[in-house]
Amino acid sequence: MQKKQIEQNEKTIGDQEDKIADQKKKINDQEDIIVNKEKTIKQKDKLIEDIFNYTKEFTDKGLPLIERINEVQK
Repeated sequence: MQKKQIEQNEKTIGDQEDKIADQKKKINDQEDIIVNKEKTIKQKDKLIEDIFNYTKEFTDKGLPLIERINEVQK
């Protein structure tokens, strides 16, 4: 009887260890997803910054040309 109980306990422990290992893998996978999302957000932020800088540069360089064209057309 005790031997059977010990075997059952060992099986239960083994099953729990498997579940713990699965949960650790899921946690690691979720951490990887979070890291990848963080990288994506940083890339999007950089892209937005680049677009803003390009727009500002375009406006800064283009505005004097537009003003000259408007003066010539008068």
